[in-house]
Amino acid sequence: MLPDFSEIFLILHHDDPDGGLAALALRRAIQRQTGRVLPLARADYHSRSANNLHELVVLDPHIYTVDTRLFPGVPGMDHHDSSQQWFDPAIHILDLKAQSCFSLMLDTAGGREDWSDEVVQFVDWMDSGQYPSAELAVGLDSLGQQFLAVYTGLEHEQALIELWRESDAEAFVARHRGMIDSARDLNKRLRTDMARKGWRQGRVAVWDSSPIIESGEANPRAINPFLLCAVYPRADYTIRLKPDGHMTIGYNPWANPSAHIGQLCESLQDPTTGQRGGGKRQVGGAPASPDNLAQALAFLNEN
Repeated sequence: MLPDFSEIFLILHHDDPDGGLAALALRRAIQRQTGRVLPLARADYHSRSANNLHELVVLDPHIYTVDTRLFPGVPGMDHHDSSQQWFDPAIHILDLKAQSCFSLMLDTAGGREDWSDEVVQFVDWMDSGQYPSAELAVGLDSLGQQFLAVYTGLEHEQALIELWRESDAEAFVARHRGMIDSARDLNKRLRTDMARKGWRQGRVAVWDSSPIIESGEANPRAINPFLLCAVYPRADYTIRLKPDGHMTIGYNPWANPSAHIGQLCESLQDPTTGQRGGGKRQVGGAPASPDNLAQALAFLNEN
């Protein structure tokens, strides 16, 4: 159950489409009930920013956290396995069966009428890794696909500002029609790079995205995580190495994965900072190092 909206003064959300859209949904619900427009603050799991969740200590009870690790004493909503150890039913909402925090927020706070059903469906599929087919995951023909391509192609704050002003998905896409053509071109280049520079190690496909990002050819937010699955369809898992010193580990949902990715990521630790990864069964993030990569490959090939 959500707390009294009059007690919330800041919404802290995960830095991705699911977290951002869930935060917008809560912001709209609070505005409808109280007339107040609350500030949003993003929490980045993967960069050493000032609001990095692994360094942040949340003490203010007037913060509401969305799609992030739950904090003791701070109201919040999440759907990740890694939040179970902090879950307090008196102040937290934790639904491990929810496909996305966005749809969970809409079901809890209301406001589904603000959003296209197709957009909500695609956010669910994207965040849960449960697209019915690889083509739905990587294609760019439908409104849901194009909405996510535009959202991830824009700077995060710009996307949230535009969607706060107008949640019409068709209008949002229409304003950035050129981005769809650019996304198609980028996907072709990424497929080529993955095929040439990626590799299969047993059940796992691995690709280092650092060179193509650092060269300026690709915005990291615009890289579709399921492209590796399309390029390596027989791999059960994928690992993407990133220039920020982290790696994303995920299921190939059209193969035969069974390992718990979130538990794996929680076991991987940065040797310098002590920072650990986290996530849910299908996908997670962790510090990247040669030892961590070797440990992840061994775990995934055995599970």
